Order: sequence, then C-alpha cells, then structure tokens
Amino acid sequence: MATIKNALTKLNKAGFEIEQTNVTIKAIKGHEAIEIRHNLGSDQIGTIRTRRISDHDDMQSDYFAGCFVDNISQAISMADSMNRN
Repeated sequence: MATIKNALTKLNKAGFEIEQTNVTIKAIKGHEAIEIRHNLGSDQIGTIRTRRISDHDDMQSDYFAGCFVDNISQAISMADSMNRN
C-alpha cells in the first residue's frame, strides 16, 4: 500500500476536502467519502474504503457501508464515478 503522504497528495489533486484524526483520514467530494485508516506509528495505509456520505455502518445488523478497495487511485476513480450518478 501507498504512504499517507502520497495519498493526501493524490486526494488534494483530485479536489477532495480532507478531514484528519489520529488514525483516520476522511476525504469528501460531492456525495462520496473515502476513508483511510493507517497503522499507528507508521506512514503506511492500512485500509481504504469508499462510501456514500449518507450511508453508515450498523454494528447490530453487521452492515458495513461502502466497499474496500486496493489502492487510492481505485478509490478516487470509484468516488468520481459514483458522483456522476
């Protein structure tokens, strides 16, 4: 997986608004969000997930919103294509 620094550069270049906490980065554009979790103490990305902003996880029914992707370019492409619909 890519580093957090590279992912932030690509997200900024693609026009996403970035919100960052200790372990999570949320990038929002239109109706889509890309959530990146990284390993503590590391600059490496752990997971990347895309989802609609209005769609949320429900732990009681084991529903997890969105889908996980392999890399940041795939996440940006998926978010952009969903925003066109």
